[in-house]
Amino acid sequence: MKLTVTERAILANQFRILSKFEDEDKEYLMKKVEILERGFEWHYDYAVNASNETISVELGNETMDILDMFRQVDAYIEQLPANDRDQLNLDALTFKGFDASNDSHYYFADFIINKDERYAERKGMQLNSHSSLCLKKYRAMLPVYKDLRSGGHHLNLEDLLVLQEA
Repeated sequence: MKLTVTERAILANQFRILSKFEDEDKEYLMKKVEILERGFEWHYDYAVNASNETISVELGNETMDILDMFRQVDAYIEQLPANDRDQLNLDALTFKGFDASNDSHYYFADFIINKDERYAERKGMQLNSHSSLCLKKYRAMLPVYKDLRSGGHHLNLEDLLVLQEA
């Protein structure tokens, strides 16, 4: 990404102004100011959270399919008796978010959860998993989940045991 000196100055000024109103993100915003003021071109994408990537319909659909899957899994787990729940590896069946550094699913999920107000049960959740392995796991689980749910079938303990191994 290329930025002119003027664009850098304007963006740095905007982040400096924002930092005056933020306590929690002040350090993060001031880091962006320094990147822009010093002209650290290598970090511009970080500073302006820019990506040349477009969030495609396919990526959006996959993100929503993953969120739908975990919404259903969470609901079924909640309905299970405690002794059945104890048989599950709940960690393997828990949505951990997406890798903000390497995965555009994160940005789309953040938008639809926190701004578009879908998946209210995830609002305010830490969505950055900091791991690219999460998406790989979700992609392995999704076809298994769809197969288990085919024909309107409701999940049961046996299905969840199969899904956690995907």
